[in-house]
Parts: sequence; structure tokens; C-alpha cells
Amino acid sequence: MWKKVLSALIVLMLTFSLPVFIFTFSAKQTVMDAQFYKDTFTSTNAYSGLRDFFLGQMTKDFNGGDMIFAAAVKEALKLAITEQYIKTEIDRNIDGLTGYMNGNSDRLELYLSTAQIKSAIVGLSSNFPAKINDKFTSDFPEKIDLMQQNNTMLPQKLREFSGYVKSYMLLSIIVSLVCIFALFIINDFKPFLRSCGGSFFVAGLSFIPLLMVPGFIPQNVPNFAVGLIDATISYPRNLFIAFLALGMAMFIASFFIKSEN
Repeated sequence: MWKKVLSALIVLMLTFSLPVFIFTFSAKQTVMDAQFYKDTFTSTNAYSGLRDFFLGQMTKDFNGGDMIFAAAVKEALKLAITEQYIKTEIDRNIDGLTGYMNGNSDRLELYLSTAQIKSAIVGLSSNFPAKINDKFTSDFPEKIDLMQQNNTMLPQKLREFSGYVKSYMLLSIIVSLVCIFALFIINDFKPFLRSCGGSFFVAGLSFIPLLMVPGFIPQNVPNFAVGLIDATISYPRNLFIAFLALGMAMFIASFFIKSEN
């Protein structure tokens, strides 16, 4: 009798620890992984979309006024703000963000270098000396610091998040392995398979809420952002399905094993 009660408690612990492992491991492999962002941004054409967005933001201030000057600036910006430029800037910030979360850097630096843009606009000074003068050149920033506005708590929050992910992932691995080993020790092979299979199957069912996430994404969200969200969700969803399939296989296999006398 005590074996059944103890087994039930261990199965309950295992059922709770497995989803924790899947979520934390998925976060480590997606949210905290630079290559994941880069691959997703490439596959969803995010660099191109961000280039169009950034170019639109930069050129909208030149609508109206001196039309000849505005046209010249817009053309210069189009030549300066290339998709490769955007990719270089985004990738550097991705490396900085994930490096900080993984403890590879003690300082979080997120910024956009504007040297290429400044050079393109300053190149118009010979044709528009009244507008592109020394004051304009000196006032034009060399970079845009993305950490200046309302982001003072971001480094702390990121470190806390990464700390939670690493701690809970390690804890869930230890608890899961101990539970599986304990079930193997106190049970025969048939009930061991059935107990583990049940835990894996129930834990695998946790992917169901993830199927509803896309329905909550607003329609005005850019395609690359939707793609990033979908890729982030897909990783744990696939793991949950794999655990569900493994649990089902173990549970079914237990029926083909003879009970030990």
C-alpha cells in the first residue's frame, strides 16, 4: 500500500516538474539565444521590414518645406539605410541583449550607430550649405542610445529573468531525474513504465493553451513580429507534443510487458 501512495506522490511531482523543464529549456533555446533571433528574423524577412519602417520614420520629418532638399535627403537616406545596415545594427543589439542575459557581459548596451546616415546627409552640404552647416553636423548624434528612455530597470529585469530560467531549469532536471529513478526503484518495470508514461502524457497536454496564443495577437502587429512570436511558441509546443507521444508510447508498451511475480 505504501508503495502505491509513494508512487502517486512521485508521479505528481514528476508531472509538475516536466512542464517547468520544457518551458525553461525552451526559453533558454529561444529568448536567450542570439542565433534563434537571427534565424527567425531572416526567415520572416524582418530585416527588410525593419528597414522600411526605420526609413519611413527618418524621412517623414522631411515632408513639406523645401521639396528639393527633402527629395535629396530622402534619396541619400535610401542609399545609406540598406537592409545590410539594418541587419548589422539589429544583430549587434541581439548579441548584446542575449550576451547580457547569459552573463557574458556585465553591461547592457543597446544602440544604433548613425555614422553611415550622418555621412550620407553631410555629403549634401555642397549643394545645401545653408541647411547642412557646421551646427547641423555637430548636433547630429553618432549613435542613438536605446537605453536612455524609460529603460533603467531593463537590465535588472533581464538578469532576474535569466536567473529564474537557469535556476528552475536545473531544479526541474534534478527533480525529474530523482522522480524517475525513485519510480524505477520502488516499482516493477511494468508499473514503472505506466507511471512514467502517464506523467509524460499529462505533462505533454500542457501544449494545448499554447495553441490559443496566436488568436490573441492583434492584427496590426507586423508580420516579422508575428513570425517571431510563432517561432518562440513553436519550440515548447513541439517539445510538449514529443513528451506526449513518448508518454503514450510508454503507457501502451506497459500493456505488452508481463507483470513480475
